[in-house]
Amino acid sequence: MQQPKTIKEKHSLKRLNSWRVGGEAKYFASPSSVAELKDIFLWTSFYKIEIFILADGTNLLVSDNFIDGLVLNLKKLRTDINEIKKIQNSFVGEGEGDGDCDGDGDGDGDKNSFDCDKGLSFSLLSGTPKNDLFSICFNHNLQASIFLAGLPGSIGGGVVMNAGVGFKVQPKEFKDIVDYVEVLSFNKVSNNFKTTCYKNSELLWGYRSCKNWQSKDQNKNIDIITKVGFCFSKKEINKSAEEKILILDKVKQAQVFRKTKQPINTFNCGSVFKNPDGHSAGALIDECGLKSSSIGGASVSGLHANFIVAEKGTKSQDIFNLIKKVQTTVLEKKNISLDLEVKLMGSFN
Repeated sequence: MQQPKTIKEKHSLKRLNSWRVGGEAKYFASPSSVAELKDIFLWTSFYKIEIFILADGTNLLVSDNFIDGLVLNLKKLRTDINEIKKIQNSFVGEGEGDGDCDGDGDGDGDKNSFDCDKGLSFSLLSGTPKNDLFSICFNHNLQASIFLAGLPGSIGGGVVMNAGVGFKVQPKEFKDIVDYVEVLSFNKVSNNFKTTCYKNSELLWGYRSCKNWQSKDQNKNIDIITKVGFCFSKKEINKSAEEKILILDKVKQAQVFRKTKQPINTFNCGSVFKNPDGHSAGALIDECGLKSSSIGGASVSGLHANFIVAEKGTKSQDIFNLIKKVQTTVLEKKNISLDLEVKLMGSFN
């Protein structure tokens, strides 16, 4: 079988993740359409090559070691900026269509509509940056723009991680705003594809997780979110002048909070650990005296202890070792286990 043109060999992963660490992948691909994605799946299945999902490289620690497989970057599977602007500038009730899943798996993301309860309904390809979703919500004076302000990563990653914020606001995470998710499934045994639409109520939302696909046998099946639908009612959009000013003020507060309380101008992945029930992971780490502690080029942020920042040239093994040190110390001093929010790719010592 001929190797798809989208696949590159011996590709460095350092510049493709937010920590700027990691080694090389044997193969690398960044498809810009579902058709290209299918070709990649068929080729890797034919040659029995393992697939590693990089998505857009946030919330991920990539190993320094060689990745013996194909690393899949979904950044290019995104909605065109002109389509984003069209949604941003639309009027309530404008357009045609119902905004539901196509079911054809083409992932074109062009079935946007604006008549959801005479409100706003649209879909975005999974690789679309969260910032584009923020812009749409902000232009329509939606409360969702408050928690979306400054969130890194892609729309698809936002669903997988049920991305959100810890401060009190509603909505505060993706489960509160997603209407449906379109998923492309590939069976490695039969080489068959299936496109499934999951309504919000069918998604198994959890704290920083969406568990629909976690229990599947990854040796037999692979599932990729290709499109995410959103629906906002007319009531959510039609705000009084006072309400619009209040939302604008809260968005500014959220942006200031991120700039002053989080190390946004550094190499980091966002929150490293999930917050244990009734506790703040950052506060626990700080109380254990770990703020600003370091191993190699990796250090616990002095601004927010649930962030680990990396200097240029840092080894991912240093970050991994610091993660383990933090987990061990918090367990010893607080008798609380810190679960990872960040995902690991490859092997670590």
